[in-house]
Parts: sequence; structure tokens; C-alpha cells
Amino acid sequence: MISKGIWAPADNIRAAKQEVADKRATPVYANERKRELARREAKQNAYTQKFNDQIIKFLNFHPRYEKEAQRLGKIITTHATPVGSGTVDRTQLIPINKRAQAAVIAWMRHKTTAYDSMLKIN
Repeated sequence: MISKGIWAPADNIRAAKQEVADKRATPVYANERKRELARREAKQNAYTQKFNDQIIKFLNFHPRYEKEAQRLGKIITTHATPVGSGTVDRTQLIPINKRAQAAVIAWMRHKTTAYDSMLKIN
């Protein structure tokens, strides 16, 4: 079965598109959108910091190497946490400490092996 979308009279579709465009053109909508984007960014920043802390905890470097742990934590966090990245970090199905462990292992696999250039054999 193939979906061909929603079938409706062209006038109805144009009217609905115009209604959405009109709503999005209002200052109220712009302000709501701005607040929503700020809220999402704050939430992402808080999560990224929490994830970074979990990575550093997993690395468990000697205190003498705290600077290196911080640097590596930031590199791995940056690699693992972009919204829409599809990385293990983005799933909520496993606890954050396990996601951090998986992110470290995945980052090491990508950076220390030819994993990205390996042929996939089915």
C-alpha cells in the first residue's frame, strides 16, 4: 500500500497554508517561537553538561589528569550530543551513565580504527 498523502480540494489546501502563514507572521507567534527556542537551547545545554559530567566520571582519570579528562570529555560530548545526530546519546531508553560509556567507546572506535571506512558486508 502506498500513501499518496491527504486528498483535499485545492482551495482548502491553499486556505490552510494561508492560515498557517498568517499565524506565523504575527508578533505573538514570533515571541512564542523565540521563547521556545531559548527553552530548548537551555534544556540542551543543561543536558550536555550532565552528559559531559557522566563521561568524565566514566573515564575516571587520576586527579593529576583532570585537565585531560575535561578536554576529552568535551570532545566526546561535542561528538555525541547534537540534536538529530542519531547517536546513542539521544536515546532515553538507557540510563545516562550507560549512554556516556557507549559514547566514549563509540568515539574511540571512530577515532582509533578504520571503522568509518570499513565495507559493510551483508
